[in-house]
Amino acid sequence: MPMSMTAGGVSASSGASVGAITGAGGGGGNPWLRVFPPAVAFTNIEPNTVYNCVVTLRNADNHLHTVKIIKPVTKKFHLTAHESTTVKLAPGMTTTFEVAFATDAEDNFFDRILIQTESGQTELPLAAHAPTSDVNVTGSLEMGVIVHGSSVTTKLNVCNKGPRPATFKVDWDKSLGSALKIEPPFGEVGPAHGPDGGVTQITVTCAPPDVGVMNTTVEVSVDGMANPVPFDLNAAVVPQSLELLKDEPGGGPLTEMPFGTVFFGDTMKRTCVVYNNGPTPVKFSVKANAEKNLAAAMAGGDDDDDSPAAMSAFSIASRLKSLSKEKQEETLVYEPKEGTLAPYSRTRITFTLNPRIEAPTKGFKSQEPSVDKQSKNHQFLGVVSFRGLKKRLRIPITAMSTVGCLAMEPQILDFGPVACNDVADHLLTVKNVNKDLPVDFSIARSTFFKPTPATGKIPPGQSASIVVRYEPKNLGTHVEHLTVTALATDGTPMHESTIGVQGVSHVIGEKPTTLPGGTMALPSDFVRERKYVRADEVGKATVAMSKQARMPRPPTLQRPDVTLQYELLSEGNPMALTLNQAEAKADHKTRYVDYIRQSRTERVHAEKMRTHVSTDPNDPTSLGLDRQSGLRDLGPKLPDPREPLWMDEREKGKEGSYIRPRNRPQYLTDEAELGLSQFKEAPTSVQEMKECGRVLIPKEINKLSIGPSTLDFGTVSALSTTTKYFAVTNELKESILVQMDTAGIAVLKNSFPSSQVVPPGATAGFGISLCVDKVMQGFKTTVSYTINNAHQFFFDVTAEVVPVTLNLNTEDLIFRFAADNWDSMVTETIIVSNPNTYPAAFTWDIPQGAAYTVSPATGSVEGKASMPVQITWSPGSRPEENNVTLTLNIVGGNSPKTLKCSGEAAAGQLGFREKALDLKIVSVGIPQTRTVTLKNTGSFDAVFFLEPFGEHVPIKCEPKMGRIAVGSITELEVTFQTHTPGTFKLALAVNVRGGKTVKLPVLVEAVVPEVSIRQPHVDFSSVYIGGTAKIPVTLVNKSAIMGSLECDLRAYPSFAIELPKDNWTTAEYEEAPVMRISGNPDSPPKTVSGEREPVPLDGSGGPAVGCMYKMSVAPNSELTFNLVFKPWGAYKFQFEMPLFLMGVLPEPDEKLCKMVMAEGLKPRLTLGSSSIDFGTKIVLRERVKKIPYALDFTLTNNDDTRPLVEWALGKPVDAQTKADMSHTAKFDPPVGVLQRGESVTVRCTFSPREAVQYQIDVPIYLDGQSEVAYVNVEVLGEGTHPRLAFDTREVVLAPTPLGVRTTRRFMIINKGYDNLEIAFKLPADTEKIPMTVTFPEGMMIGIAKQELPVEVSFVSAKPLSFTASIDFLDDDAKRFSVPVSGTTDNCMLTLEPFLKANMGSMQFSAEEGKAITLLDDPHAEVPRYVVPSGEELDRGVACHNLSRWLNATTPKGPMDDIPGDFISSKGRLLIELIEFWGGKPCPGKVSRLSGNKREASEQLLGQYEKILTHLKANGALLNSVKPEMMLDLEDFSRIMQSRTSKLASGESDPSEADRLAHWIALDTNFLQVSSAAWRVVLMQTIKIFVLSRVTPKQFRGMPGLEEKVTAADPALAGSNFYSVSESILLKWMSFHFARAMPKQHTRVSNFSTDLKSGLVFASVLANHWPALESFLGALKKVGGASSKDDQLANAEVILAMLAAVNIPYNITASQLLSSTPTEMLLFVVFLYNSLPQLIPKTTIDFTCVLGESVVKNIELTNPSNKMISYTARLEGCQDFSIEHSVVRLEPKSSVQLPVQCVPTTTVSTPCRLILSSLREGSGATATTLVFALNPNILADKPIRSIIFKARCYELISSAVELSNPFPADCEFAVTCRNVHDEEHEAVVAAGAAGGEGAAT
Repeated sequence: MPMSMTAGGVSASSGASVGAITGAGGGGGNPWLRVFPPAVAFTNIEPNTVYNCVVTLRNADNHLHTVKIIKPVTKKFHLTAHESTTVKLAPGMTTTFEVAFATDAEDNFFDRILIQTESGQTELPLAAHAPTSDVNVTGSLEMGVIVHGSSVTTKLNVCNKGPRPATFKVDWDKSLGSALKIEPPFGEVGPAHGPDGGVTQITVTCAPPDVGVMNTTVEVSVDGMANPVPFDLNAAVVPQSLELLKDEPGGGPLTEMPFGTVFFGDTMKRTCVVYNNGPTPVKFSVKANAEKNLAAAMAGGDDDDDSPAAMSAFSIASRLKSLSKEKQEETLVYEPKEGTLAPYSRTRITFTLNPRIEAPTKGFKSQEPSVDKQSKNHQFLGVVSFRGLKKRLRIPITAMSTVGCLAMEPQILDFGPVACNDVADHLLTVKNVNKDLPVDFSIARSTFFKPTPATGKIPPGQSASIVVRYEPKNLGTHVEHLTVTALATDGTPMHESTIGVQGVSHVIGEKPTTLPGGTMALPSDFVRERKYVRADEVGKATVAMSKQARMPRPPTLQRPDVTLQYELLSEGNPMALTLNQAEAKADHKTRYVDYIRQSRTERVHAEKMRTHVSTDPNDPTSLGLDRQSGLRDLGPKLPDPREPLWMDEREKGKEGSYIRPRNRPQYLTDEAELGLSQFKEAPTSVQEMKECGRVLIPKEINKLSIGPSTLDFGTVSALSTTTKYFAVTNELKESILVQMDTAGIAVLKNSFPSSQVVPPGATAGFGISLCVDKVMQGFKTTVSYTINNAHQFFFDVTAEVVPVTLNLNTEDLIFRFAADNWDSMVTETIIVSNPNTYPAAFTWDIPQGAAYTVSPATGSVEGKASMPVQITWSPGSRPEENNVTLTLNIVGGNSPKTLKCSGEAAAGQLGFREKALDLKIVSVGIPQTRTVTLKNTGSFDAVFFLEPFGEHVPIKCEPKMGRIAVGSITELEVTFQTHTPGTFKLALAVNVRGGKTVKLPVLVEAVVPEVSIRQPHVDFSSVYIGGTAKIPVTLVNKSAIMGSLECDLRAYPSFAIELPKDNWTTAEYEEAPVMRISGNPDSPPKTVSGEREPVPLDGSGGPAVGCMYKMSVAPNSELTFNLVFKPWGAYKFQFEMPLFLMGVLPEPDEKLCKMVMAEGLKPRLTLGSSSIDFGTKIVLRERVKKIPYALDFTLTNNDDTRPLVEWALGKPVDAQTKADMSHTAKFDPPVGVLQRGESVTVRCTFSPREAVQYQIDVPIYLDGQSEVAYVNVEVLGEGTHPRLAFDTREVVLAPTPLGVRTTRRFMIINKGYDNLEIAFKLPADTEKIPMTVTFPEGMMIGIAKQELPVEVSFVSAKPLSFTASIDFLDDDAKRFSVPVSGTTDNCMLTLEPFLKANMGSMQFSAEEGKAITLLDDPHAEVPRYVVPSGEELDRGVACHNLSRWLNATTPKGPMDDIPGDFISSKGRLLIELIEFWGGKPCPGKVSRLSGNKREASEQLLGQYEKILTHLKANGALLNSVKPEMMLDLEDFSRIMQSRTSKLASGESDPSEADRLAHWIALDTNFLQVSSAAWRVVLMQTIKIFVLSRVTPKQFRGMPGLEEKVTAADPALAGSNFYSVSESILLKWMSFHFARAMPKQHTRVSNFSTDLKSGLVFASVLANHWPALESFLGALKKVGGASSKDDQLANAEVILAMLAAVNIPYNITASQLLSSTPTEMLLFVVFLYNSLPQLIPKTTIDFTCVLGESVVKNIELTNPSNKMISYTARLEGCQDFSIEHSVVRLEPKSSVQLPVQCVPTTTVSTPCRLILSSLREGSGATATTLVFALNPNILADKPIRSIIFKARCYELISSAVELSNPFPADCEFAVTCRNVHDEEHEAVVAAGAAGGEGAAT
């Protein structure tokens, strides 16, 4: 019986698809009949079984249709209901029928069912498939890297998804033998439901016998499959060796490790290196065991340690051996004990030997150790084993340990008696009892016993003599023990011994009368003479001292020496005591002491013997008590506490006289307001009324404190109100009423309160307010107050009333425009202060027509306050408008204040170089920029401002303001942009400060470009998904201007634009005319030259995002581009091309917006990728067996109409030339048949034979058709020769000091070599360039090691900067070069990165008389100092302090942004600095840049290259700086684009492409790299032009230095860190520091920590300007000003000192403190060049008479071609004066500066005239000039002479009026003498001739 199966045995080709019939008359052309499933397929059929499937038909139309179903042809398939079925289907209704299949044979069957309707028919395919196997073989045989001698195993999976088993067979090259084993070579895989799950594995084991590359093919054939499945087996076999190397540079194999002889207790280390020279990591472990027979242990096998015998049972002997091993492990320690060695890596192993002497187990512990008995030989075997490997590395380790001890002779040193202040010496012999090693010893010293030498080294078996000196400082016996210690190499004690020392000081010896010293003293003069003692002399001296101690001593005054001293002192000295007087004094003192002692003895005895008389117990008065028993006398009686009354003098004699309250001091105003209280004015309660109404008695009045008795207001101003407080303190127990009577006094009418009730214990305050309306020298009045309406008292009020006044902080105000002031006016601020306590009102009086305004013009200043007032000057055209006097009128004041204002304006003259700016014809909406030149044709710097344009004027100009130096020019960028066509005539107006306005006509004609597309439309027709269609589109520009367009395809991701390279040239376009604009606004546009991006071709995935394009069409020309259509889905496209003119409103233009039509069709055959891109591959060389490169792609049958698709790949051809490319691209399989929904993987192999780019088209044909390709497959790739690349563009070695090694590691990258042992070649002149190259991981590079590290080192003892190339060679001697740049110098301006990296860790040697050197050991294993990395070199440093230094020392600028100001000036600012410092023209200067931006970039690049060459020729070390780094980002991008274009055109080799890639990578951090490069250039420029001028010859001519300081000093040269110039600066600062602050002085050895305290700067300033010494007291000197706060305070003082001498340096204290050492050096250079100018050039003597004026003129000459300005000021004597504070010298001219002296005193006080350079614009910066002015006053000549004539004996009296011409009170002497007629006539004649010299 047949079996019936369910529908589970039926499968459809696509469950999501339906069949359909399109109706002709209804439905609007849509399918209406839908069939599900569209195909019926029965799989895995079995005989005699029925399979059923239900088919559903549905009418999807809105009309009724008749459907007829026709039965299958064969009898295997049949309809279960009827042979033919006809049914009518209403709209939306469905019907079903069932298809059945049954057979008695196992085979494949196919048939169909026809479904007919009135409008057509469709067929339903039927299929039945017999059970079969479905085998898939997967896996990979990429073995990778295999170590030679080992094997690698992998597996292939054979998976059967069918119900039937399948057999397989494996084929491979059997000639490989044991190199390739495959198990099983054949076999069977069961069905999917079998016990093995239908899966089996094939094991492939690869064990190549030789080193190299192994390539072969393994094929798996499966029964039932047409073609075998190939697998490519690839393996790279490399050797691997494990080595033990010496740990030293270039170390070879390590055969032994001898420690030599070591002391017990000492520690010694040895290291070695384990090297894994292989591609696989290895785990290792280290062991070291003591061996008795080291040779036998070395000869043992590799597995001895792990043999069974070694792992036997743990017996007692093995326990002892274990304990012995633990001790040995303590003796020899090694680390690490285990670890992992990475491929081609090294690991250091350290062995530490620390032998310990065994403690004695018996005998005496203090017994000295014997060297012979304690010496011990050590033998160890170090073994390095590796997990999984039998190989072991053995190291024989040997050592000998011995005892380090010392023997002393003698054991006790006895110095005997030695006088105090004297010395004695004793010899001690210390012997090294060890005969193998020297011993370091140390002897401790004590207070009185000092060994010399105290430390040292004693050779083996030898002795050292030690002198022990006994220096007693006080009397007594001194016994001590000195410890002698034997030291290990690390300084730890190994052995200690003691020696006894003793001595006695019995007498006081004489101190040395004179101490050695002086300039002629030698070192030997300071050494006290040795006084050695002998043992026999010590014994004799001890016995003599003992005898003398037992002899009786006479009294002091009877000793001969004392008697002699009294006799000598009493001679000629009446105040000295004689001997008799001294004896009498001593006797008196003795008797007084005896009396005191005796009195106390008697008193104590009397107290003990005292008895009291017993009192009669019956006596009622004593109560039986002893009178005063036990009581002591309390001493004298106190005075009577009752005092007489102290009466008021004004009240004596009056009735009712009483005393005054106690007076109390006066309160301060603020103290009174805080501490005094106010109470109610009248009593309110009955108790208060009672208390305030009674009369106080004198005792109660005395308890009141009231005051002060005189209330002093001090100095007050008229009309001001001042309040002082009168206090009342009530110390009574009752309240009092105090009433103040001030109502009747007019000046005190504002006082408050008038009365107060003062509670008990409280203090009340009365505010006494004083207001006087007129000026009075001494004001006084009396005020009365009453207590309880009964007691009246008085106090006085005093004050000094002065007039109302205001003070100005200056009387003269000079207005001038600062260098950074670009405004049209200048504002200065003055301070108006009120010295009085009363507010003072004021008004300003400004002359008519003055060019000044005052704000505020009126106001009031509070008492003891101040107010800022701003005076604004707007320059006028007439001098009288700029020089006026302003008057400050004070309300209530007697005299107004005046302020003299003078403005110094320099009229500028500017003119345009061009007569007009004609932009000619421009495009509407496109900004056009042109440059015009503005030149200063006047004699002064000119400041200009652009007049603002109107709101709708289409023109802009930058900059809007600026300053132009005399004779200089400034370029203005004029930008025109309009959206309206037409002709424009505009004017560019420039206002000149103080000058006339200049205008420039601007002419422009704006038109709309006439651009159109030649093609009428663009029709792609139909393109399958996966295909690509290109249609050329031609843009025609008929206008005379460039046409700029935008094409926005962002809404159409299936479309793109590409521009063939042959369609444009650089002759017409500056850059590519078609650019793809990124969505990121910061990213630059990209050229479109056919870039391809893979797109899914099966229609899956969401839509991509289209792009936006910018196009340019040259004038009167055409541009053809390709519009590319690559559909990603089955859609129809019909749209107008979104192409618009830029700047014009985006309205569709029929000339540009052509219709684009295209349709994407779903393909029958779908490709997995749009193109096969192999990228860059190595060219396959001839005669070299090489496997081609392979990539896989898939083909999928996506046809719903046919069950099978036959496909075939056509002949590959070149996409351009259509040449045959079959030898380059091959496919496997090339043909095939795909069932519906089936996929096949096709392997494409690529075999490049030439180093060119490949673009290959491969057609795919379907169904046997070979004429028209259904779709094309695109194969892309590029062939290149094998080469070596580098991970860096250039190896830049960090600059280091002389003798310090700098190292940089870089990587060599393999580009195509299998295995290559690299060779290298250094530059030929290695003596001048001492460069070394090492390979830390070997010199082999290849497949297993794609990157190889290389280390380049460089060290030099001379300053040097170089750029050289290292050539790396392959086996064919092909060179691959990498440039290396290095710098070494002894100048801080060069070593700035090194300073930053090692700040705080550098160690210097600064011995006196020697050069300051940086300590370093170039041969050390670990470098002492950190060498900056390449990233740190490119990071740069902030340049704010450098900007300040340039602004203070050069006339250029102001420079606020470095390098921004230099880059924006296109290098002009750098050229000006070079010419300013060098005095010569700088080569390479570009006078005018090209209008073509690309050409302008090339011009700037050439300019910077010539500038760098010029600087290098003058000594600058700039090899690491490239001219590209000095460009701005836009110019840099243009240069890179130009080089990229040359590379794409084949003008450069691939190595150049690798270097160019590194240049392009700088785009991400270009700003940092450029900033660092500019700072290096500026620092080197300063070094060669500024710092180099500090020479020994110039130093000898420095004023203010002593001759011994400026003498030739060899210490100035020879430093490896500081140049000669820097050493001179350090010596210069050290000299001034020692002169100004000798107590704090230390040698200045650096420009960082030694200068942080500010003491050095203060010393230098004070020594050059003595008046600054007053600032030194404000410095923080305690502890060297080490704290941050002290350093900041000192920095403030330094800046104040600079301001006091008018030396401008715009920096704050915190900025100065945070300066780097290099910036500190620049600041020191600034002081070095500026401060010597403060020393007077000469002294000018003024010989004059008291009160008379003397004028002398100082002539100043300007030899330069620029104007020089000085500010003149006087310091010192006030008798000198100058008329002008500003002096200007025109070029090549002279000026007379008058100086006036009017002496007012006979004391000659010197003065100094300082002329400080005033920087005005671009004027020359002159040196400061200082002149000493010395008045020579003639005081003998009379001020005035008066002659009286009279007759003899006739009395004549006359009044003489005498005036004081001096500013202070003077006493005049009047002298009368008789003269004759001749003298009288001479005096009259002299008076007539001299004018005011005499008067009659």
